[in-house]
Amino acid sequence: MIRAALALAAALAACAPAATRGGGPERLAGHVAVVGSAPMNVRLALRTADGRSVYVTGPVSAELRALAGAEVEVEGRMERGAFAASGYRIRSVDGRPVLSGTVEAAPGGGVQLRLPDGSAVRLGAGAEQLRAGQKVWVQGPTQVQVQTYGVIVP
Repeated sequence: MIRAALALAAALAACAPAATRGGGPERLAGHVAVVGSAPMNVRLALRTADGRSVYVTGPVSAELRALAGAEVEVEGRMERGAFAASGYRIRSVDGRPVLSGTVEAAPGGGVQLRLPDGSAVRLGAGAEQLRAGQKVWVQGPTQVQVQTYGVIVP
């Protein structure tokens, strides 16, 4: 009986998505998609490289909605058929790498981006539209000019 239960558990683990295996935080990568028909059936999904679509819920799902189309890596766990995301990292937007963080006033004027690791990157030309307190992603040469940006949290 115990041997059969262990065999069943091993078989189920082998069939589980990669994000659900192992200890520690679970991670799942893919492109963010808002799917369904508005206004009722709209859901957030992550389209993985292997073609799966995994529904995403959790405390950061509102921020992830603002990132539709971006490639992200979410951290969390599978719960009731959906991935409950508690954190994320943006890998790219339109296939190009980005920096993301919170806009703040820079010493000496202008603005800088406070990154999740605590470091700051000064934002030059093109950052005039950004306001302190916004959570954003930016593309472009660091410390020179912002070529493209998106607001995650206004």
